[in-house]
Amino acid sequence: MKIKSLFLTVFSLFCFSMMAQELSRQESIVKYLTINGTHAQYDSAYDQMFDVLEQQFKGANVPAEVWTEVKSKKPMAINQVVSMLASAYRENFDKQDITNLIDFYSSGTGQQVLQDPTQLTATQNQELANFHGSMTGQKMFEVRPKLERDIAQVSEYWSRDLYKSTLDALIAKGYQAKF
Repeated sequence: MKIKSLFLTVFSLFCFSMMAQELSRQESIVKYLTINGTHAQYDSAYDQMFDVLEQQFKGANVPAEVWTEVKSKKPMAINQVVSMLASAYRENFDKQDITNLIDFYSSGTGQQVLQDPTQLTATQNQELANFHGSMTGQKMFEVRPKLERDIAQVSEYWSRDLYKSTLDALIAKGYQAKF
């Protein structure tokens, strides 16, 4: 009986350790997606979708508090898309790759690449070349086409679902779009 208990204890510890490592990897990917501007991009896309919806419902006299209510789901929606995108990165990059991506894109050179790569200094161009020559940089080039397809699919699904659910919520409250 003691052997069974010991086995169950060791097995449980192993399972919890694996789950903690996977959670840590997920958190690292989310951090990377924040650093590289992905989080901000979807935050902006969310706001733009509401600009479109507000135009479509312009003549429906939707009160401000209703707009506030439907917009309040923004943090949850952004977290959802970032989690969905993280799965595409998790499929293509290991923990060390994600750490390398975070390190590079947290640097001044990485931030300049994201903001305006045409303004890189000679030193920054060399740092970028070194990153591109690294194992992680090479992997980025190798997986880019698949990653871009995965990101496009996630984006399409997320935006379509978000638009439809918001439209349905407004219609359920008795408002009709004026196309």
